[in-house]
Amino acid sequence: MACFGIRTYTAAGAVIFLGAAVLVAPASASGAEAAPQQPVLTGDYTDTQWNLLSTSLEAVHAAGHTGKGVTIAILDSNYDGTHPEIAPNVVEAFVVKGTTIDQVDAADMNSLEDHGTHVAGIAAGVDDGEGMTGVAPEASLILGAVIGDDMHPDVWPSVIAGLDHVAGRADVINISLGLPNDLIPEDLQDQLCASIGRATEAGSVVVIAAGNNGGLGNPPMLPAGCETAITVTALDPDLSLANFSSFDSYVSLAAPGRDILGPLARAGLKGTPYEVEPRPLIPMSGTSMASPFVAGVAALVLEELPDLTPAEVRLRLTDTAKDLGPLGFDPDFGYGAVNPAAALGLSNLPAPKPTAFPSDINFGIEDRDKGRFVVSRWSPPGAGGQIEGYTISIKGYGQDDSWAVGPREVRDLRASDLKAGWISLTVHTSEGNFTAPYTPLGTGGGNFEPIFTEVTARWVGGNRLRIDWALAEPLSVDQAFQLLVLFSAPEGFETMRAIEINPRGRVSGSRTIDIAGRGLSAQVRTGLRQYAAGATTEVLACSLFGSCADAQAPARLPLTMSLTPTGRTSGTVALRLSPVAYDQCPMRSGMRNCRGVVARVEMAGQTYRARFNARGDAFLPVTRAPSSAVNQADISFPGLDVGGPYRLQVVTDRTN
Repeated sequence: MACFGIRTYTAAGAVIFLGAAVLVAPASASGAEAAPQQPVLTGDYTDTQWNLLSTSLEAVHAAGHTGKGVTIAILDSNYDGTHPEIAPNVVEAFVVKGTTIDQVDAADMNSLEDHGTHVAGIAAGVDDGEGMTGVAPEASLILGAVIGDDMHPDVWPSVIAGLDHVAGRADVINISLGLPNDLIPEDLQDQLCASIGRATEAGSVVVIAAGNNGGLGNPPMLPAGCETAITVTALDPDLSLANFSSFDSYVSLAAPGRDILGPLARAGLKGTPYEVEPRPLIPMSGTSMASPFVAGVAALVLEELPDLTPAEVRLRLTDTAKDLGPLGFDPDFGYGAVNPAAALGLSNLPAPKPTAFPSDINFGIEDRDKGRFVVSRWSPPGAGGQIEGYTISIKGYGQDDSWAVGPREVRDLRASDLKAGWISLTVHTSEGNFTAPYTPLGTGGGNFEPIFTEVTARWVGGNRLRIDWALAEPLSVDQAFQLLVLFSAPEGFETMRAIEINPRGRVSGSRTIDIAGRGLSAQVRTGLRQYAAGATTEVLACSLFGSCADAQAPARLPLTMSLTPTGRTSGTVALRLSPVAYDQCPMRSGMRNCRGVVARVEMAGQTYRARFNARGDAFLPVTRAPSSAVNQADISFPGLDVGGPYRLQVVTDRTN
């Protein structure tokens, strides 16, 4: 559920918004010839930050509005607490373990996770003539790690504990986290919104990312939908709604959220030539990036008008917003794009600078057989003039290179034999040039061979998953790779497991994974294992600066099933035919159609007949014993030749 050592360059609008994440397979730095290692990236990249340029924030800062004396709490995944972009502003750091607050030294926060570090940098990255600049560069930061290995199994009690800890002490609280309502139990929904209400009553302005599920059915989100919060959607450089952004009637404001520059956590660079770079930066996209922008603007307002209540800050931001879309309020933009200068009552500032930052530049693998390519796409009209071409520049350790690329050209980068370096993009437009900061070559291209020769996955005894891996060559000392396991699970339960493996010189090995998460009861764990074994499970193996490999574990069971966790003694069993059974449904009009397939279900002393629809889904209202967290079900398929009866255990709640 967290994005999380694998890089997410289109960030999950929140750590939990996996549905909108784009995982980029980085390039291998193993085998890099050891040229003299020295920092290669210096300079001030403020003029490359379109979110600052398009909102006149440079002029706002020059007028003396920097957030000094205001405290912003970031509640997120984890942090690189020593990153030079945020470290000077950090005044407190803590980790939530379950629901217990553990105060820590920010200097000891050294996570591989980029999301929290990036979000904190957007809100309050320092303005010191190097790297990037945050919206409120002199605001104080509280870093709260509320999503991680030690979190509560339900996640949200950890978030609530973090909220209660900073309520009233932080002037502004940013939460770039969220889930669709349906995936959060009703009692926790109420508790989550109540905690945000308490924070608001205590005097804290709470700002929340809307979510990145706009293209995935746009389900209602929480905590975005909590009444007293300021909910923020994401804008592209031309001020259109980003295609990933969630939207709804509870949206308050819109803010820049595409390709936003921020600090890159440095722990993940350890063991590679990149670790010598003192303050690496990376562009990321998501409502996760838009939310801290508004949090930073709220800090600027409170610096100027410290006696405003949270409700008054919200009203000032919405009343001064730049109206977008239909006249007045709308669910895409809320009251419009946040306008820092207007919110501060400033006039006669220099006009916002036009920006030509591309809305999408893809450095991914276009063809695995042919190598890595650059696909250039351009900003929509109005974002800085007509784009005439690009220059791609690579800086390495003793080796540089560059290419000129046309505005709609695909360019093969295999001409470069660089094994380690940094890549930058200059956009040439009719109104001038715009250069994006250097980022690790792992996001860009080069002549790289896959590091994995084999990755396989299979179910073993007890419905656990065994993953076997083999490397083409040993990794460098201290360099690890990550296994990302995505499996089917009932609503509300974790569906991703990320495991880091340090081969320590080995070129092959295996890992057996218990699909059921920690902190759950034995009954629920058994139900989760059996549920996951009824669906195809995906495994992605990635080295931080190497190519990825994937594998599938085929379904072992003919059915997956879950009981919606209502906390009551009745609910709805959702049955889904696994690929094993679906492949035996009759063919109709060239497609499998499972309509008419019937399963007999014996559960809790009652007999049910489940009739499946064309897609292989069936739904049954059932009743369970009040004290039972799991019911056993004997299931047979008179209409399909898939054997049976099968005895599965049905997850009904989150009892620990």
